[in-house]
Amino acid sequence: MHNRSIDTNSRLLKTVLQQKKTSHFRVKALMYAKRIALVALFAAPVWAASPQVAQRAYEQGLRAESAGNYSGARDAFKKALTEAQEAGLGQEFISAATYNLARMTGYTCDFPLARELLLEALKLEQALPAPSRANVTKRLSELARLSYDQGAFSESISYYDLVVPQIEELGVLRLDPNGFAIFLDDYAQALARSGDERRADVARRKAADIRFTNVGSPVRFIPTYYRDVCARK
Repeated sequence: MHNRSIDTNSRLLKTVLQQKKTSHFRVKALMYAKRIALVALFAAPVWAASPQVAQRAYEQGLRAESAGNYSGARDAFKKALTEAQEAGLGQEFISAATYNLARMTGYTCDFPLARELLLEALKLEQALPAPSRANVTKRLSELARLSYDQGAFSESISYYDLVVPQIEELGVLRLDPNGFAIFLDDYAQALARSGDERRADVARRKAADIRFTNVGSPVRFIPTYYRDVCARK
């Protein structure tokens, strides 16, 4: 009876010691995991995946574009897009960053990549719960100009056919009539280069009528042509 009691006590002691040992290892593992997490936190650059950094890079891109520094603007918009994607910013911002990156990519003469990015920007904008019609027309207009400068006249016309009635519905004849006349000139050129002289003449006469009825009205938007920017390089 006495020996049994000793054996029982011995087993209980071993169990308690084993539990303490296991608990000790768990505490050490937890402390190690916390240290690893802290190292990872402080090792990460303070600017990584930050909405504020994305916004600053976007604004830097706008300033660079305004100064005619298209390669600098391209790099800034690329950073803004990367930061926005990693930080989980809204699709509106990602659409805008993609659109501006596309234009700057075209202005630095990588037309195929610019086209790819413009199509992505258009897709992103159209997928929004409430797409901006103005933003959709901007993307279509750039695709029309870029396609023309690539010599893809039929493709260019397909975009002009979509965008011309849309910008008229948005009130361009009231907001920027002579800017719209320039746009129609470009449309007419694409039609003529594709061999559709009849429709080209219609677009030319429409542009002339707009200019006649809006003499003295300042042009609010003058497009930048990819071919012109690249010709200066």
